[in-house]
Amino acid sequence: MKVDYFKVGVIFFGLLIGLSSKAFSVFYPVSEIQDSEIVRVGFSYLSKNLVYVASVNSLYQSDDSGKTFQKKAVFKDEAVSDIAISKYDSDSVYISTERSVYLWKNRLDKVFSASDEETIYSVCANKGAIYVGSSQGLYKADSDLISWDKVKLFKSIDVYSLAGSDSGVLAATSNGVYFLPEQGGVKKIFNLRQNEEEENRVVAQTVNFDIADQDLFWLGTSKGVYYSVDSGGTWRKLSVSGIDSLSVKAIAQTPYEKDSIYLASDKGFFKVDFKKKVSRNLFEGLSSQNILWAVFSDQGKIYLATKRGLYTNDYFKRDNFTGALADLKADEPEINRIIDDALRYNEAHPEKIKFWRKQLKYRAFFPKFSIDYDKTVTYDSGIDRYCTGPYDWGVSLSWDIGDLIWNTYQDDVDTRSRLDTQLRIDILDDIIRVYHERLRLKQIILKKKLPEEELFAKQLRLSELTAVLDGYTGGSFSRQIKEFHERE
Repeated sequence: MKVDYFKVGVIFFGLLIGLSSKAFSVFYPVSEIQDSEIVRVGFSYLSKNLVYVASVNSLYQSDDSGKTFQKKAVFKDEAVSDIAISKYDSDSVYISTERSVYLWKNRLDKVFSASDEETIYSVCANKGAIYVGSSQGLYKADSDLISWDKVKLFKSIDVYSLAGSDSGVLAATSNGVYFLPEQGGVKKIFNLRQNEEEENRVVAQTVNFDIADQDLFWLGTSKGVYYSVDSGGTWRKLSVSGIDSLSVKAIAQTPYEKDSIYLASDKGFFKVDFKKKVSRNLFEGLSSQNILWAVFSDQGKIYLATKRGLYTNDYFKRDNFTGALADLKADEPEINRIIDDALRYNEAHPEKIKFWRKQLKYRAFFPKFSIDYDKTVTYDSGIDRYCTGPYDWGVSLSWDIGDLIWNTYQDDVDTRSRLDTQLRIDILDDIIRVYHERLRLKQIILKKKLPEEELFAKQLRLSELTAVLDGYTGGSFSRQIKEFHERE
């Protein structure tokens, strides 16, 4: 497979080779849920096997850690906006729709209704209190749900997102971010400019507490991510290439990667290492870039709610970081060998440019050589006439001493070097992605009991990925596997 197109970008060759398989995940659709648009996913705090999924008009429940799901409720003529699960009652799930809030506890009961001109955006259950965010402010009730009070300072502002912790509740609103401490009161901790033009205006869309540091707050906006390390006292923008202007809809974390956050957006799903200031788009297996929600279980399993269904992946689970990977790679060529073969086959190996530069050093020592065959014409001033001699051969040699300092052909080599670098980036990106997707697929085929039709589909996909690697390496990938098995 000869690659004749280029990607614009600069990535260090060594960094790409050194990327671990954890960066290349494959997401799989949850076939138990047929609804196309999934809004939220939540986990029980007390029963680790309970998983709740809300589509735009239904609530699903799993009692076996997401292996199977049952539809528990349907919301006719109402679109679900959010769900919240009580830490103190594993059976209590609060579901907000555009006009109402419901409590699911083995049956569905309406516990809050919005006014005619009001839209509900969010719901939060925290330390025995229930919060509802709407287009007309913030409401609060005790867990008995007998009476609802409107929280002061939130009158006539949109409350888009709520997050709770032991220290209090965060609210992302159209007017900024507010903190409601556990001891009482309301503090505005992040201001938004209201007079900005629509295309430049920053909208606070989602807010969260850091899982490791309760003084660290995360804010996802329509123009990237902001963070505060001092409980909202000061804020900074997270400046990382690839996410600076991202419209962030959800921020997720796992305790197994405390230096990383995961972002759901309408441009895809991103992993961001905020210590190293690098980001990566994780997209394998997803049929939609519009990610509405992302959440990790305590065990590291992730669910993505998208416009085209629910996707999951347990690749980030601690169990998958040890053990089985070595067995999967035991009869596979090393990825460095595959990359080297692919670069040489596609004539994009760095050694080619290195060789050209070396040859260019010696070019200045060689003269320009020209040869001609012509008559010799001379002028005799004594007789004032030209004389023409016979045809003869002529040879001339010339040197440009300036080439010893700077050879003009260096510009041509530099241009070709940049093009080769872009080509190499493209090849490396595809090789690494396909290689790790193939490993992941092998694990599923070997470890899981699949229906015959699904097994055939995955084996066909495995064959396709093998063909891609063979195309890049001129068949070297399959030959190395064959040689390994013959040695065995």
